[in-house]
Amino acid sequence: MVVREAVTNAEKGALLFEAFFPNKPVESAVPENPAYPPPRWAHSDITDAQIHRALKKMKPYKATSRGTPPNSVMIYNGDLLVPHLAPLFRATSTLHHYPAAWAVKDVDSFW
Repeated sequence: MVVREAVTNAEKGALLFEAFFPNKPVESAVPENPAYPPPRWAHSDITDAQIHRALKKMKPYKATSRGTPPNSVMIYNGDLLVPHLAPLFRATSTLHHYPAAWAVKDVDSFW
């Protein structure tokens, strides 16, 4: 291992870049025909019961984020909401699509 001394910020940046982003290897370490083990379980869509269990674990007087109703709304109205939410959640899996608006962290931009 060669020890180099970096004095300027540019030299320090270059050393850090080399340390965190080394050159790609000449040859791949992945074998030509890799043999993967079979999946341990088959994928299954989320069930209504799983959603009910998740609702029961929520803290009632907290909100999922600023500007949203408290979790108690979901908890105490789960019987009414789950029949509508479950098909939406299952559709994300079936269609392989996760709406971008669901990933928004800033609630004000969502509404």
